[in-house]
Amino acid sequence: MSRETTIDPWNDAVSPTGAQSSRRAARWIWWIGSAEILIFTIFSASFANVASTPIDQIVKQLDGTVDLAQLELVHDKLWPVVALLLILGVAPGLAYLFLGFAIRRGVLVATRIGLVIAGTQAVVLAVFTANTVLTAILTLNPVAVSAWVVLLGTPTALLLLLVRALLRAQADQTYLRSIEADPWR
Repeated sequence: MSRETTIDPWNDAVSPTGAQSSRRAARWIWWIGSAEILIFTIFSASFANVASTPIDQIVKQLDGTVDLAQLELVHDKLWPVVALLLILGVAPGLAYLFLGFAIRRGVLVATRIGLVIAGTQAVVLAVFTANTVLTAILTLNPVAVSAWVVLLGTPTALLLLLVRALLRAQADQTYLRSIEADPWR
């Protein structure tokens, strides 16, 4: 008499096929990684373009509508901003793209690394969103509140959905590993 493993989809925390959740998590991580690379590369290139442009040329292009002292103060700090955008935006995006291939194959370590990166980004962005929205509320600026909620809340929500997909993939991968270790379970 053989013992069958029955899975109740309403009560069990994992699905019987971990491959579906791994593929779904890989698609999520590829989309978010591609978006991060695209967006942060555009911003980095824009800031690098302004940082490499001489101040007198910027003043000519803006027809003297900008304060020269403020422009000099900001212009000197643009290269560190470019480096920060590349490190905090493009590097995780590239990591997401490479991790996606391993996650699709069901590599548990890659899923956990992706979970750490996505979770960290989600927490940092959620705190920044909350800070920015609360500042806009305290300054009684409803337009800024709406703009910040849309501009920062959307990527935060997408990162939280990625974390959810990675958690599901991790649970399924762990479940499949336990069945492989003890098939008579």
